[in-house]
Amino acid sequence: MTVKYLRYADLAERQIVNNRTTLTRWIDEEGFPAGIMLGPNTRAWANDQVDAWLESRGVTNQLQRLRSGRLTNARVRKRDRRLEP
Repeated sequence: MTVKYLRYADLAERQIVNNRTTLTRWIDEEGFPAGIMLGPNTRAWANDQVDAWLESRGVTNQLQRLRSGRLTNARVRKRDRRLEP
């Protein structure tokens, strides 16, 4: 089985984390997987470990919507409702 690794940009794109400071705090205090170092300044996380952490925190619905492409920003949805005729 091939393991898929996510880099920071992937985590941000999936709206899992917004900044590196929060990510570091999650690793230190919240049990987020530490990941592996690919180089001196490059860290990656196993997709399965990230998914397991999200599920352990009750984020399964968000994870499912994210995978299906249905996860959107609440502010964008609210703005779109105001623009509807």
